[in-house]
Amino acid sequence: MNRIRSGLAAAAGKITYRLLRLTGRQGSTLPGVVSLKLDPGFLAAGAQDRRIICVTGTNGKTTTTSVLTSLLAALTPDSRPPASNAFGANMDSGL
Repeated sequence: MNRIRSGLAAAAGKITYRLLRLTGRQGSTLPGVVSLKLDPGFLAAGAQDRRIICVTGTNGKTTTTSVLTSLLAALTPDSRPPASNAFGANMDSGL
């Protein structure tokens, strides 16, 4: 049941993201809000069996995260791609 719920939440988030792009908007948190409303455990489910890297600081977090994501994707082409938020949103809904 939880996998189904998480899958539906992910699909709803992706559809919301695509609709935002079609309307010319760039909001990065609304898809997360939708996913978390449908499944409050969505982030926990997505983090299962993954290693997590947290980037903190005052300046440069988005750039550092982007570089790390690119490097990890290049170093592990046969495994699951890294999950990251390219827009730098750092609240639950942006993750």
